[in-house]
Amino acid sequence: MKFKGLLIAGAAITMALGMAAMVGCGGGTDYTFEAEKAQLSQNADGVAVYQSATEYSAEGEGAAVEIVGYFTAADANIIWKITSDKECDATLTLRAASASADAAELFSGGKGYIKEMDLSTGTYVTLDVNGTNAKLDGKLPGLEFTPAEDFSNFMDFYGSYMNNYAEVTAKIHLKAGENTITLKSLGYTDGAVQYGINVDKITVTAPATLTWTETDNTGRTPPAMG
Repeated sequence: MKFKGLLIAGAAITMALGMAAMVGCGGGTDYTFEAEKAQLSQNADGVAVYQSATEYSAEGEGAAVEIVGYFTAADANIIWKITSDKECDATLTLRAASASADAAELFSGGKGYIKEMDLSTGTYVTLDVNGTNAKLDGKLPGLEFTPAEDFSNFMDFYGSYMNNYAEVTAKIHLKAGENTITLKSLGYTDGAVQYGINVDKITVTAPATLTWTETDNTGRTPPAMG
């Protein structure tokens, strides 16, 4: 009886290890899903597509990157619908930049600031996978801006400084079949600062084969100024 019990226990352990290998999130393949090719909310003040934003670079002109900007209004969302060939745990990496500008001191000889955003607080955006919240972990860095005497570099503050990209991560669970991954803006404001982000892409690292159908957002443009 003891020998039979050991066989049963051994079989159970083998099965458990097999399930862990199938579902576990260690390793896997990286799949990139661009934000500008996802489904975008139709909120008029929500999101728009920039086709060629310039990444911030301390050395000067940065590389061009396609992003989703104006991601500030409450309930604006970016939705990736991704199909997995099996159920598994995975790691999601969000590449984004703080677009939260505080320019209150600029015109009185002071500085302007791109505000740091700690996405792990859940204050600014939320990430849901199939209706279940997935906690983001990480910060989008801030920047200090000193205007030139003639303000000739003023647009840098509203351009490349808001494209200082960083990566934050989340542990997610994918089911076999279609998965809906939703990044939603909470519309957070503090005084004159409206907190928003510029979103480049997500990368999902999973021990599975992932596919999706891209959305054509070429007609989505930034809202008119003024």
